[in-house]
Order: sequence, then C-alpha cells, then structure tokens
Amino acid sequence: MGYSYKKLYEKSAAFFEARPKAKKALSLFDKLLTGTFGLAYIGLWVYAVLWGNFSTHDFIRIAFIPLLTLFLVSVLRAMIARPRPYSTKGAGITPLTKRKGSEEDSFPSRHLACAAAIVLCFFPSLPIMGGGLLALAVILAWVRFALGLHYPSDLLAGGAVGSIVAGFYYLLEYVFALLS
Repeated sequence: MGYSYKKLYEKSAAFFEARPKAKKALSLFDKLLTGTFGLAYIGLWVYAVLWGNFSTHDFIRIAFIPLLTLFLVSVLRAMIARPRPYSTKGAGITPLTKRKGSEEDSFPSRHLACAAAIVLCFFPSLPIMGGGLLALAVILAWVRFALGLHYPSDLLAGGAVGSIVAGFYYLLEYVFALLS
C-alpha cells in the first residue's frame, strides 16, 4: 500500500473535526509552541548577556545560526514555491485552521527550520533546555501537519535546514579552534 498524504491527513483531520475542543486546542498549541521558541530565543540572549559566561564566539553562534537559517529558508521557499497542501495546486485538503499569506511557500517549513536552529543554539550552554525544546520541536512538527499547513517533507526539510546550518557553524568553529 503506497503512501498517500491526503488519506493520512484526512484521517487525522476527521479525528479533530469530531472533537471541536481538540481542534481548538491544536490551533492554540500551534501558537503557543511558535511563541515558546521565540521566547526561548530571547531568553537565551538574556541568559547570555546577564548570567552566562559567554564568549564572543557564543554571541556570534546565537545570532548566526538562526539568522542564516531564516535567510536560507526564505531563499529556498522563493525558489521552490511549493504549494501548500490546502491550495488548489496542492493536495486540495481542507485545513483545520485558516492561514493568511501565500499559498506557495510550503517547502521547507520556516517554523521547523527556526525551531531546529534555536534548539541547536541551546545545546552548548544549556543542554537540558535544548533537549526540552527538541521535544517541543517534534510536537510542533506534528501540530503543523495535523493542521494541514505542511506536508511531512516540508517539516523534515525545515528541520534539516536548521540542523545543517548549525552543523556547518559548529564545524567551522571546530576548524578555527584547531587552526588557532
């Protein structure tokens, strides 16, 4: 039996359509989780400035990884212009939530790319927080799928972009440390 995004989504959506409170909670989780990553990122900056024993390299890491991730995702989305699942050019599903904006900016997921970048900024200084945020990023991916806003490949690619940017930064940091 082959993979069918539409069937998988419709099965998930039917569960939430039959449970209006769960459907409302799903939309609320999307907003709360998105806000959590924004607040966590701000919190990391506050920690770095006020309490952390952070070096210049740490500050560069905290700025560079999310900014480059956001830039690359924006470029990729503009180049690829993949229709969202609910668009007429997409899978033609009915999303569980309304979304404003372009219907051709699905791949890769900006939410997951930024979440992955933020998670990976936490690990060197606050690994327990990074682990908690990683779990929340997985939940965010599921929520974005369940709402009908992204294909699973959008979410995986978004997480991969954030992870690759962070990996590239850490590799450069390691090479420069070896050279100095």
